[in-house]
Amino acid sequence: MNARRGFSLLELMIVIAIAMLLVRLTTINARFFNRTILLSELNLLHATCYYLQQTAMASNQPQELVFDSVTNSYSSNGQTHTLPPSLKFGIIPEAKGPPSSPQNSLHEAITFANNTITFSTDGIISSGTVYLTDSHALYAISCSVAHVSFLRKYRYESKWYLIT
Repeated sequence: MNARRGFSLLELMIVIAIAMLLVRLTTINARFFNRTILLSELNLLHATCYYLQQTAMASNQPQELVFDSVTNSYSSNGQTHTLPPSLKFGIIPEAKGPPSSPQNSLHEAITFANNTITFSTDGIISSGTVYLTDSHALYAISCSVAHVSFLRKYRYESKWYLIT
């Protein structure tokens, strides 16, 4: 009686192909999950800025949002929010900015003066940009110099796209 021992080459190739497919699907899902977290944090930061702008106008008291790029956090009025470990205030090497006029290579993750966004009582927001990244994707919140201030959200994919 010949007992068969081991695996045939065909069986081994099928197992390896299934394993590779599972790894590929996991990688795609992980990237999608990281991109979702990044976009969620961008929206949270945008909402926080909008809230502080409205608070400054309603209370007639200027508001500030202070960024700490070392701890990847921002704070205002005694409240601090820290970014998830997979995200940081940062840039990617090939990106040019600012998003509204990308001419120069980016060097700083936060271009607001003193890493602080100031919200005046008349609704004016100090100008600058904050860049968020997970090392693969790059997003930005930017306020340009203008008589009427509002923050714009952008995503970078070889060039900047406005997020509505």
